[in-house]
Amino acid sequence: MTGVTVRGAKVGILISKTNEQFSIFTSVVRCRGTGCDISIDDMDARNYNGYATNNETGLNNSIKIGRLMLRQAPHNSTDTAGTNARGCRANNSELIVDSANIAELGFAPFSLEGTFQAKIYVNGGVISGLNATVPVVDISNTSTSSICEVQVEPPSGLALFNLQQYISPRYDRVRRPFLTVTEGGRLAIKIPFIGNANTWRLSIRANTNSAGNANYRRVRRLFVAQETGFVSSAVVTNLASIDDGNTSLSTSFTPDVVYQLDIDTVGNGSQRPYQSYGYAVISVPSTYTQLVFDVEKEL
Repeated sequence: MTGVTVRGAKVGILISKTNEQFSIFTSVVRCRGTGCDISIDDMDARNYNGYATNNETGLNNSIKIGRLMLRQAPHNSTDTAGTNARGCRANNSELIVDSANIAELGFAPFSLEGTFQAKIYVNGGVISGLNATVPVVDISNTSTSSICEVQVEPPSGLALFNLQQYISPRYDRVRRPFLTVTEGGRLAIKIPFIGNANTWRLSIRANTNSAGNANYRRVRRLFVAQETGFVSSAVVTNLASIDDGNTSLSTSFTPDVVYQLDIDTVGNGSQRPYQSYGYAVISVPSTYTQLVFDVEKEL
């Protein structure tokens, strides 16, 4: 769609499976109008070139997808395999996905772009087999009124979204919600924050004695706050926690869960000169096994 406004367009089932690759093919669904409204009940794209959906130009377009399935791998072994399958692009426009099943892409499954308001809502699904350098949502949009709400769990070791200073993505409750790293000899999650005050509720579950019984598990619950204030005459950013403590069981054979708070990187300290965005880092000893972080954002 180029230069026209289409409202109320509805597609029941959209299937795209190609056996050859053409560089001129840039999108399965491409929108270049303004104020367009497109609904797709079921979209299945495999081995395509370019974007699955692309709000390329124009403003205030909306693409709504009920079930989205994307794969870079070809449908048949005799097909010419593509290497440029991208996800869904919301450029100065809106994308709503009820359920996403995405695998094997070399690029971010979703991208939020432009300089005007853009919105991405992903209400659930499964993401797997991504290129290890990409987040689930690549955010480059610079409008502070833009919205990113994603309720999916990224593959282990990948970020849910990249850190940037304009948009504070919203999420409900996910495990391994952000970049999971080994840093400074510790296991950590790095939770992006933007603004002068943010709060999270966390639980940390782990086998704290890797040399002991494989069934050991300990739990610790935290309330973590990022704040801005004065220390002497300097404005600082500070991380602090209110600790609900470990569960009651505690012996030398099942030691308590211990954790550390830092800003941006492990070992950087929990208080830094003022910064309007960064990472809240929660880390535990690298000897822990069966580690699970649960995080819930306090709005």
